[in-house]
Amino acid sequence: MQSIQNANPEGAPALTLASRRPPLAPHPPQTSDPSSCAQISPELIAEICGACRSLSTLNLSHNEITVVENLEQLPSLRRLDLSYNAIEGSLVGLGGLRELTHLDLSANALRSLVGLERLASLEVLLVADNELCAPECALPLEYLPRLQALTLRGNPLAQLDDYRDDMAHRLPALTTLDGELVVRSAPRSASASSAAARRSCSSRLSSARNAAA
Repeated sequence: MQSIQNANPEGAPALTLASRRPPLAPHPPQTSDPSSCAQISPELIAEICGACRSLSTLNLSHNEITVVENLEQLPSLRRLDLSYNAIEGSLVGLGGLRELTHLDLSANALRSLVGLERLASLEVLLVADNELCAPECALPLEYLPRLQALTLRGNPLAQLDDYRDDMAHRLPALTTLDGELVVRSAPRSASASSAAARRSCSSRLSSARNAAA
Protein backbone atom coordinates (compact mmCIF):
# COMPACT_ATOMS: atom_id res chain seq x y z
CA MET A 1 0.00 0.00 0.00
CA GLN A 2 1.07 3.56 -0.64
CA SER A 3 0.01 6.24 1.83
CA ILE A 4 -1.02 9.74 0.81
CA GLN A 5 -2.54 11.94 3.50
CA ASN A 6 -4.59 14.91 2.40
CA ALA A 7 -7.78 16.79 3.16
CA ASN A 8 -11.11 16.20 1.50
CA PRO A 9 -13.09 19.07 -0.09
CA GLU A 10 -14.75 19.87 3.23
CA GLY A 11 -11.36 20.21 4.91
CA ALA A 12 -11.87 17.11 7.09
CA PRO A 13 -9.02 14.62 7.55
CA ALA A 14 -8.64 12.11 4.72
CA LEU A 15 -6.22 9.30 4.02
CA THR A 16 -5.42 7.25 0.93
CA LEU A 17 -3.81 3.83 1.23
CA ALA A 18 -4.31 2.70 -2.34
CA SER A 19 -2.16 1.09 -4.97
CA ARG A 20 -1.50 3.27 -7.99
CA ARG A 21 -1.72 0.28 -10.31
CA PRO A 22 -4.62 0.63 -12.77
CA PRO A 23 -7.12 -2.26 -12.72
CA LEU A 24 -6.67 -4.79 -15.49
CA ALA A 25 -10.29 -5.93 -15.45
CA PRO A 26 -13.61 -4.97 -13.81
CA HIS A 27 -13.18 -7.84 -11.35
CA PRO A 28 -10.08 -8.76 -9.34
CA PRO A 29 -8.58 -12.20 -10.01
CA GLN A 30 -10.75 -14.99 -8.64
CA THR A 31 -7.67 -16.80 -7.33
CA SER A 32 -4.70 -15.13 -5.72
CA ASP A 33 -1.73 -15.89 -3.53
CA PRO A 34 -2.84 -15.19 0.06
CA SER A 35 0.64 -13.94 0.90
CA SER A 36 0.23 -11.17 -1.68
CA CYS A 37 -3.13 -9.95 -0.37
CA ALA A 38 -3.23 -6.87 1.81
CA GLN A 39 -4.89 -7.05 5.20
CA ILE A 40 -6.69 -4.43 7.23
CA SER A 41 -4.63 -5.45 10.22
CA PRO A 42 -4.86 -4.06 13.78
CA GLU A 43 -1.37 -2.66 13.28
CA LEU A 44 -2.45 -0.79 10.15
CA ILE A 45 -5.48 0.65 11.90
CA ALA A 46 -3.35 1.67 14.88
CA GLU A 47 -0.98 3.47 12.50
CA ILE A 48 -3.91 5.24 10.85
CA CYS A 49 -5.34 6.26 14.22
CA GLY A 50 -1.95 7.57 15.26
CA ALA A 51 -1.69 9.68 12.13
CA CYS A 52 -5.19 11.08 12.33
CA ARG A 53 -7.52 10.61 15.31
CA SER A 54 -10.67 11.94 13.63
CA LEU A 55 -10.33 10.50 10.13
CA SER A 56 -13.44 11.06 8.00
CA THR A 57 -12.35 9.72 4.59
CA LEU A 58 -10.35 6.56 3.89
CA ASN A 59 -9.37 5.12 0.49
CA LEU A 60 -8.28 1.46 0.53
CA SER A 61 -8.98 0.71 -3.13
CA HIS A 62 -6.75 -1.47 -5.39
CA ASN A 63 -5.13 -3.41 -2.54
CA GLU A 64 -6.26 -7.05 -3.02
CA ILE A 65 -8.04 -6.92 0.34
CA THR A 66 -10.07 -10.08 0.92
CA VAL A 67 -11.56 -9.54 4.38
CA VAL A 68 -13.22 -6.46 5.87
CA GLU A 69 -12.08 -6.23 9.48
CA ASN A 70 -10.81 -3.95 12.29
CA LEU A 71 -12.50 -0.84 10.90
CA GLU A 72 -14.63 -0.39 14.04
CA GLN A 73 -11.65 1.52 15.46
CA LEU A 74 -12.41 4.33 12.98
CA PRO A 75 -15.91 5.38 14.12
CA SER A 76 -15.61 8.88 12.63
CA LEU A 77 -15.39 7.62 9.04
CA ARG A 78 -17.98 9.14 6.73
CA ARG A 79 -16.55 8.06 3.36
CA LEU A 80 -14.87 4.70 2.68
CA ASP A 81 -13.54 3.39 -0.64
CA LEU A 82 -12.93 -0.38 -0.82
CA SER A 83 -13.34 -0.67 -4.58
CA TYR A 84 -11.17 -2.91 -6.80
CA ASN A 85 -10.22 -5.39 -4.10
CA ALA A 86 -11.00 -9.12 -3.73
CA ILE A 87 -13.73 -9.02 -1.09
CA GLU A 88 -16.24 -11.84 -1.41
CA GLY A 89 -17.29 -12.73 2.14
CA SER A 90 -19.15 -11.08 4.98
CA LEU A 91 -19.40 -7.30 5.35
CA VAL A 92 -20.17 -7.51 9.07
CA GLY A 93 -16.82 -5.81 9.70
CA LEU A 94 -18.36 -2.55 8.52
CA GLY A 95 -21.06 -2.62 11.19
CA GLY A 96 -19.27 -0.31 13.61
CA LEU A 97 -19.12 2.60 11.14
CA ARG A 98 -22.34 4.25 12.27
CA GLU A 99 -21.39 7.66 10.80
CA LEU A 100 -20.62 6.31 7.31
CA THR A 101 -22.56 8.11 4.57
CA HIS A 102 -20.66 7.07 1.40
CA LEU A 103 -19.39 3.54 0.68
CA ASP A 104 -17.74 2.25 -2.50
CA LEU A 105 -17.50 -1.55 -2.86
CA SER A 106 -17.36 -1.61 -6.66
CA ALA A 107 -15.40 -4.28 -8.51
CA ASN A 108 -15.04 -6.91 -5.81
CA ALA A 109 -16.54 -10.42 -5.82
CA LEU A 110 -19.49 -9.90 -3.49
CA ARG A 111 -22.39 -12.35 -3.56
CA SER A 112 -24.15 -10.89 -0.51
CA LEU A 113 -24.58 -7.50 1.18
CA VAL A 114 -25.24 -8.92 4.64
CA GLY A 115 -23.65 -6.62 7.21
CA LEU A 116 -24.64 -3.36 5.53
CA GLU A 117 -27.98 -3.29 7.39
CA ARG A 118 -26.19 -1.75 10.39
CA LEU A 119 -25.09 1.35 8.44
CA ALA A 120 -28.15 3.47 9.22
CA SER A 121 -26.48 6.74 8.11
CA LEU A 122 -25.55 5.46 4.65
CA GLU A 123 -26.71 7.72 1.81
CA VAL A 124 -24.60 6.59 -1.17
CA LEU A 125 -23.69 2.97 -1.95
CA LEU A 126 -21.66 1.83 -4.96
CA VAL A 127 -21.56 -1.93 -5.53
CA ALA A 128 -21.18 -2.09 -9.32
CA ASP A 129 -19.37 -5.01 -10.96
CA ASN A 130 -19.81 -7.64 -8.28
CA GLU A 131 -21.60 -11.02 -8.35
CA LEU A 132 -24.98 -10.14 -6.81
CA CYS A 133 -27.50 -12.38 -8.53
CA ALA A 134 -30.90 -12.39 -6.80
CA PRO A 135 -33.30 -9.69 -5.54
CA GLU A 136 -32.77 -11.08 -2.02
CA CYS A 137 -29.25 -9.64 -2.17
CA ALA A 138 -30.86 -6.25 -1.56
CA LEU A 139 -32.52 -7.28 1.71
CA PRO A 140 -29.94 -5.58 3.97
CA LEU A 141 -30.50 -2.32 2.10
CA GLU A 142 -34.11 -2.21 3.28
CA TYR A 143 -32.76 -1.29 6.71
CA LEU A 144 -31.04 1.86 5.40
CA PRO A 145 -33.60 4.67 5.76
CA ARG A 146 -31.30 7.36 4.31
CA LEU A 147 -30.07 5.50 1.23
CA GLN A 148 -30.59 7.87 -1.71
CA ALA A 149 -28.11 6.77 -4.39
CA LEU A 150 -27.36 3.16 -5.32
CA THR A 151 -25.24 1.68 -8.10
CA LEU A 152 -25.72 -2.01 -8.94
CA ARG A 153 -24.91 -2.09 -12.64
CA GLY A 154 -22.55 -4.84 -13.70
CA ASN A 155 -24.21 -7.38 -11.39
CA PRO A 156 -26.45 -10.21 -12.72
CA LEU A 157 -29.17 -8.74 -10.49
CA ALA A 158 -29.31 -5.63 -12.65
CA GLN A 159 -30.28 -7.72 -15.69
CA LEU A 160 -33.45 -9.13 -14.12
CA ASP A 161 -36.91 -8.13 -15.31
CA ASP A 162 -38.49 -5.36 -13.20
CA TYR A 163 -35.12 -4.71 -11.55
CA ARG A 164 -35.65 -0.95 -11.30
CA ASP A 165 -39.24 -1.24 -10.09
CA ASP A 166 -38.20 -3.79 -7.49
CA MET A 167 -35.42 -1.60 -6.11
CA ALA A 168 -37.72 1.43 -6.05
CA HIS A 169 -40.30 -0.55 -4.09
CA ARG A 170 -37.77 -1.95 -1.62
CA LEU A 171 -35.99 1.35 -0.97
CA PRO A 172 -38.45 4.21 -0.45
CA ALA A 173 -35.78 6.89 0.06
CA LEU A 174 -33.93 5.97 -3.14
CA THR A 175 -33.75 8.80 -5.69
CA THR A 176 -30.97 7.58 -8.02
CA LEU A 177 -30.30 4.05 -9.28
CA ASP A 178 -27.32 3.38 -11.55
CA GLY A 179 -27.00 7.09 -12.23
CA GLU A 180 -30.63 7.54 -13.33
CA LEU A 181 -33.54 9.08 -11.45
CA VAL A 182 -35.89 6.58 -9.82
CA VAL A 183 -39.45 6.69 -11.15
CA ARG A 184 -42.07 4.94 -9.03
CA SER A 185 -45.05 3.61 -10.95
CA ALA A 186 -47.36 3.27 -7.95
CA PRO A 187 -47.55 4.52 -4.35
CA ARG A 188 -46.33 2.23 -1.64
CA SER A 189 -48.84 0.06 0.19
CA ALA A 190 -50.64 0.96 3.39
CA SER A 191 -48.98 0.69 6.80
CA ALA A 192 -50.49 -2.71 7.64
CA SER A 193 -49.07 -4.41 4.59
CA SER A 194 -45.84 -2.45 5.06
CA ALA A 195 -45.50 -3.86 8.59
CA ALA A 196 -46.12 -7.37 7.28
CA ALA A 197 -43.47 -6.84 4.61
CA ARG A 198 -41.07 -5.64 7.30
CA ARG A 199 -41.57 -8.78 9.34
CA SER A 200 -41.03 -10.90 6.25
CA CYS A 201 -37.89 -8.94 5.42
CA SER A 202 -36.53 -9.49 8.93
CA SER A 203 -37.09 -13.22 8.65
CA ARG A 204 -35.43 -13.43 5.24
CA LEU A 205 -32.49 -11.33 6.41
CA SER A 206 -31.91 -13.70 9.33
CA SER A 207 -31.81 -16.55 6.83
CA ALA A 208 -29.38 -14.61 4.65
CA ARG A 209 -27.09 -13.94 7.64
CA ASN A 210 -27.06 -17.64 8.48
CA ALA A 211 -26.22 -18.50 4.87
CA ALA A 212 -23.38 -15.96 4.80
CA ALA A 213 -21.90 -17.13 8.10
